Amino acid sequence: MIEQGYGRDDPRYELAQQYLALQRTRAPDRRHLAPHPGHDATRRPVKLFEEQCCMAPVNAAREARRGTLDPTYLVYTLGKWRILDLRER
Repeated sequence: MIEQGYGRDDPRYELAQQYLALQRTRAPDRRHLAPHPGHDATRRPVKLFEEQCCMAPVNAAREARRGTLDPTYLVYTLGKWRILDLRER
């Protein structure tokens, strides 16, 4: 959206975009570490998401829960990589 002009004059938009990009850059490598239900299903991944992916505690807890319950957890990351690859070409 910023590339198309929306919020271009407000640095907060760029900052927010960069912050989320930082989370998304680190998180895919960490998401596969979220445990299966029955193993330490929250503590370890919550701490990992907070410390290594710059996530707030509430977001880290949500990501940890999704990692244990959602079988399509990494699909959107694959889609984003494909879109970025197409844009690069």
